[in-house]
Amino acid sequence: MEQQVGGQLTVNEATLACRAICKTKGVRLGSENRLRHEIKKAIRRYFDVGESHDLILAGRKSQRGFHGLVLRMSEVDSASTPSSVAGI
Repeated sequence: MEQQVGGQLTVNEATLACRAICKTKGVRLGSENRLRHEIKKAIRRYFDVGESHDLILAGRKSQRGFHGLVLRMSEVDSASTPSSVAGI
């Protein structure tokens, strides 16, 4: 992920990307709640961005996420091949 003015990243998108990348690296992950908690802590530490509860994406109701962050597509594309995301 990276900072981008006007960017929005939902907690769910960050979690799915993390799971996909960890799976390709052979890293075992714990519970969904623990993973989300650790992602939020890491984002706060590295980007100094806290979780917001007001992201509006494509006209849907507000979601939890992070303002000013986006996924780096090269990371997501390489981690989201069919073989690497099976079971997510």
